Amino acid sequence: MNQPVFVPIGELFQDCKYSIPLYQREYAWTIEHISQLLSDIASNAEKNFETNYYLGTLVLFDEGENFQAIDGQQRLTTLFLLLCHLKTRESRNFTQDSICFDSRDRSTRTLRAIFNGDNDIDHAEPNILAGWESIQQQFENICKEFSLSTDKFIDYLEDKVQLLKVFVPEHTDLNHYFEIMNVRGEQLEKHEVLKSRLMERLETEQDRNLFSKVWDSCSDMNKYLQLSLVKTNKDIEKVFGENWNELPSKYEELFDKYADFQEELDSEKKNKEKKDDLSLEELLKAKVAVDPEKSKNQEEWSSLTSVINFPNFLLQVLSVFCPETDIALDDKRLLEQFEPFYSGKMDKFPLPEVFVKEFCYALFKSKFLFDKYIIRNREENNETEWLLREIRPYSKGYNWVETFGANKNDNIQENIIMLQSMFHVSFPTRNYKNWFTAVLNYLYKNENRGKIKGDEFKTHLMKMSDSFYFDRDGAEPLPYRKIIFENNCEAEKDSVNEESFIMGVDTKNFVFNRLDYKLWEKRDELTWPENSIKIINNFKFTFRSSVEHFYPRNPNTGLKATYNVDKFGNLCLIDRGKNSQLSNNEPLAKVSFYKNTSNVDSLKLHLMMADADKWAEEKIVECHENAMKEMLNSPSV
Repeated sequence: MNQPVFVPIGELFQDCKYSIPLYQREYAWTIEHISQLLSDIASNAEKNFETNYYLGTLVLFDEGENFQAIDGQQRLTTLFLLLCHLKTRESRNFTQDSICFDSRDRSTRTLRAIFNGDNDIDHAEPNILAGWESIQQQFENICKEFSLSTDKFIDYLEDKVQLLKVFVPEHTDLNHYFEIMNVRGEQLEKHEVLKSRLMERLETEQDRNLFSKVWDSCSDMNKYLQLSLVKTNKDIEKVFGENWNELPSKYEELFDKYADFQEELDSEKKNKEKKDDLSLEELLKAKVAVDPEKSKNQEEWSSLTSVINFPNFLLQVLSVFCPETDIALDDKRLLEQFEPFYSGKMDKFPLPEVFVKEFCYALFKSKFLFDKYIIRNREENNETEWLLREIRPYSKGYNWVETFGANKNDNIQENIIMLQSMFHVSFPTRNYKNWFTAVLNYLYKNENRGKIKGDEFKTHLMKMSDSFYFDRDGAEPLPYRKIIFENNCEAEKDSVNEESFIMGVDTKNFVFNRLDYKLWEKRDELTWPENSIKIINNFKFTFRSSVEHFYPRNPNTGLKATYNVDKFGNLCLIDRGKNSQLSNNEPLAKVSFYKNTSNVDSLKLHLMMADADKWAEEKIVECHENAMKEMLNSPSV
């Protein structure tokens, strides 16, 4: 039997062929998974270039000619696609037959076409093709994010990034083994280990009880803190004030409020038996505390989706709580990032207990601010709805209220939702969510007993848009830490390189989304095609990730454009599924596709469609591009 062995990615396909068995699911990694993989590799290359990076385990069965992939096929296929993207190097230790899918000819044919550089893939497997396109779109941007050249990324990938190959014994029932591998085990998550280590530093039972309650209440990112920390309306008022929206100012105040609540709760438990002695009349007259979870006609918090998970939220809180320390926003490194703080190795916190108490309050404060001032989304009928709401009490439970909805005429609520959703769909990765850091840092530093001024918050988000655009452009982008913690998102630069507008499919998603926000914001000042009102009013940001050439690179008619179709004027950002349908259609055919809908993926696309019949003329494209660049390059504030 083959022994487990660590294999660098440069040797993963060397003299090896892998088969994906039929009982495995189809390739299913999305742009989020792929961006995360690339970010993880790039981050470790930047910080620890000489150190090996363990990427995961590949469980195999030796069939003689092939190795059957029992577990890890999603990562294996993605690495094959990544190596195809990087195949400009002379060393290519893999072939078009390095991976095949049993009884799935379309998947195998798609991989071979990608390997051979065939851009016109007939009847391609859509998920594999989408993965390939995601790598093409994300690779260069992520290298820039971590200041890596392509060659340096490849060197690290081939030599230092490793998979552990594990081989199952001969005569193993592979179907049964696969089922066992996919049953989730009971081992503790990293954040559960961290909770235990932090609680060990607290000396009193009262502090440990409060810490545990705060931690557990914050860990459900979909549920509002007020509904998690305490049970009834009356008790929520004791901690968060009469309107449930007043934030205790420090750990000691939170401790006292929670201690008072716990003391009353203990007293109620002791007197519970007395209720049995009350008459029916007395019971009816008694004032009963209402459990807000049991309110009628309430919007279910469970239908909302957070823009971040709890382990990454912990790192975000640590980052804004200790801005002088460079925190790696990677949940795989959660324990590593916290260890110096709870071990007394930081000058700021020589006593670990002090750090744990202060972090407990920072976590409590940050979750309160997150619930109230950072968007969530809800999916209904395959439609994304962005929500920004706070929770308010009423006699029989609670209501959801728009956070900045008091004055409908100032559009602050709508603008803040649009700006945050613009950032979120532009940077969808789970780790290194720098836009989230910038927002949380602003909220953390500027709140007053839990309150934020809406107009100033909107201005900050617009400054973020400028700094993330101007200061992250070019060969030497400013580090996000400098943008967020030193510059407070005040842009240093006021222009971008012209090369940014001839990048074709490598143009950053954020550039398109920033432009669409500006078009939406200035909607009343611009000249639009006829019948645009409904389209503009219905516009919202979704997870569009495919850069579309309005005039195609390879038109169905064979009549190619006389200008460079990779220039910004000819590009827009649309849904990947639509791109696969429309990619080689000429502009008028694309207009026909959209004509019966009141929604478009992009306001830029909507403007382009108005001139679809003249889009082969370079001067029309040039005119559109100049107008869009002028809007993009104008400061937001």
